[in-house]
Amino acid sequence: MPECDYHSNDIDSTERSLIFSAATSLMSMVAPKHLLSRRWTAQDFYSPMNKGLVKILALFIFALLFYRKISVPTRTYDPYSRPFCDASGNCGENPEISSPRTVFSARSEEQYVLWWKVHAALNRTAAEYATRRQQAAQKSLPPLILLGDSITESWIGTDMGIPIERAKGVSTVLADFFQHDYDPLVLAVGGDQTQHLLYRLQNGQLLPSYANDDLATYVVLIGTNNLGSGELPTPTSIGVMTVAEYILKSTKGRLVLVQLLPRGDSQRLPRLCPPRCDSDGNPFESYMPAVKKVNDAIQNEAPKLSKQYGNRLSVVNCGSDFLSSALVVDDALMPDRLHPNADGHRILAKCILDCMKGSC
Repeated sequence: MPECDYHSNDIDSTERSLIFSAATSLMSMVAPKHLLSRRWTAQDFYSPMNKGLVKILALFIFALLFYRKISVPTRTYDPYSRPFCDASGNCGENPEISSPRTVFSARSEEQYVLWWKVHAALNRTAAEYATRRQQAAQKSLPPLILLGDSITESWIGTDMGIPIERAKGVSTVLADFFQHDYDPLVLAVGGDQTQHLLYRLQNGQLLPSYANDDLATYVVLIGTNNLGSGELPTPTSIGVMTVAEYILKSTKGRLVLVQLLPRGDSQRLPRLCPPRCDSDGNPFESYMPAVKKVNDAIQNEAPKLSKQYGNRLSVVNCGSDFLSSALVVDDALMPDRLHPNADGHRILAKCILDCMKGSC
């Protein structure tokens, strides 16, 4: 028998190394222990009898490894994709219990991180406002603290700290209506619910320099995002009143509680069903019945709370001027049927100011 040429040109050095590596790997997995104790060499794998079989085994292993590494996608779970309320009606956060944004109320990890950045920025703004007032002493105008969600944040032209086109001109309305007689501070975050506002107040945005000022006025508009996330009207109204009571308990000033504005963005309702469906299992056609239930509950509960805290609470309904008919939102004032534009904010500002001056 002629001597085998292990360096012949039918297998180049690269392929030879690949086959040898794959074959030894296979041996380590399948060979009996007594065979593994032997020192294997390339000659064992490249004998005329075994060379073809080893090549097949090596290619099979290579294909298997390639398939496992490349062809099988890794399944990932996005915790932010879960709904705020599940199909059984159990919601991820409680409107009356202080909470930052969580995976239930943030739409993505980016929004979750952004919320914390905006929260920190508002804390700095509140601290700067407090320091300025302390330094100004008697020369300061009465504090006006505007608290809420994206509708309130529009007063400074942003949504979650980012300038936004729909709020164009709204900051001018704030100056025209309030800055002559008051010292306004806007502490609002787009998308916030009652529990998020409560958290912010308890964690850096209600400071002694204005909390202890009996000339301060707090204007709160919050709760529509609870409904928009699938929360029911009763828990939402309890959340609103919890925020109101916390402010009254923690400050010496007056609170103007603005009832929920009408909203006509009914295109959002299908994603809330289930659990928020009508008796036939279909999505509700309008937010307006839920808005009315929240506002009715606020109106019923407010007198008791006001009496408990020295009649420092006023409730005002500014929503009627935003309706072109009984249940239809005026697009000229709310182009997206949820957020007032500059003209809408003029109506809102006049309504709040009239209340502050004694009409409510």
